[in-house]
Amino acid sequence: MARTVANGEITQTLIDAQSGGRVPYIRIYINNTDYSSRLLYLEHHEEAYRDRATIGLSNRDSTLDNLDLNGKEFEIGYGFVTGAGNEYVRTAPLWIKSIQVISVQGERIYQIYAEGSWMQLREQKVIAGVTGEQTSVYSNVFPGSHTVYELMDLILEGAMSWDFVDAHPDDGIIDTFKPTFQINEMPFENAAALLYRLLWMTMCYLRIRAISGDAIQYPRWEVIYPQITDAVDKAYYSDQAPYFTEYVEKNTLLIPNSIVVLCNQEPVTELWDTPAYPLIVGTAKDQDQINKYTEAGKELIQVFLCGNIRTQEDADNRALAILTRLKSEILSGRLITPHDSQIELYDKVSVSDRRG
Repeated sequence: MARTVANGEITQTLIDAQSGGRVPYIRIYINNTDYSSRLLYLEHHEEAYRDRATIGLSNRDSTLDNLDLNGKEFEIGYGFVTGAGNEYVRTAPLWIKSIQVISVQGERIYQIYAEGSWMQLREQKVIAGVTGEQTSVYSNVFPGSHTVYELMDLILEGAMSWDFVDAHPDDGIIDTFKPTFQINEMPFENAAALLYRLLWMTMCYLRIRAISGDAIQYPRWEVIYPQITDAVDKAYYSDQAPYFTEYVEKNTLLIPNSIVVLCNQEPVTELWDTPAYPLIVGTAKDQDQINKYTEAGKELIQVFLCGNIRTQEDADNRALAILTRLKSEILSGRLITPHDSQIELYDKVSVSDRRG
């Protein structure tokens, strides 16, 4: 859901300042120093599995020439000048990966390139007995002993020492399904790959939330389940506030439109459909998308191998999870609006267009 006053994530004065005349405010506060007044340009991308930013700070006085900020953590703040002062909301944390001192005609620039938590996950190999906090349950093979949520918790809090919010929605899988999950296979996997494997078992996503306060704090991760409701987090209009400037929508035919999951592989011989381990087939399809393709309707099947799944219910849930993720990607678009500090990654928006 979008940032709200009730949850203490944004103030009403900041929400009110977003309509009518606006004086924007961007906060760049790094290593106990406020560089906001030096900001020349900013390109910031918040994506599902990658955050990054390029920031140009004025260095005309050469004060920043010998400044080394590599490795420092910070959060970009976006907001407006309100009756209460410079108000803003923080975005997910970034870590500075490189700096450049640039000299151009009329200006000297201190340029920062920073990346977010998903990139740090890609940098961290997860090796049982070596990486992160060592506990009695942190091993390289989990033979149906932990739920998907518990395995995510071991990666985020155990291997990365980050915060993982306990309260979370349930898609019927994340708190129930206990997969046979193996890490430490050669080549060693990184934490991002492990999390992505676990996410594909569910209909959930992960979102990184900023934590208030300038003290360095670890990222706070939370599970979200956008499909649980059709509720809209924010509506935009062409003829009334809050306005949108441009909207482009692309609706793609779903291919594949039918998912088959083959399960219950014999664990020792790795043979399929043996007397002791009969084949289990999980299925999920979108009949509306099938009917759209050709006049007769065309079912396009994609098969996934999930040999460690042992029950029909888990097999069907895996097929449904895969289909749900594929369906979530067929509607895409680009919405341009004046900056809205309430909106977060995975929020649902609606667009009402009365033009033409």
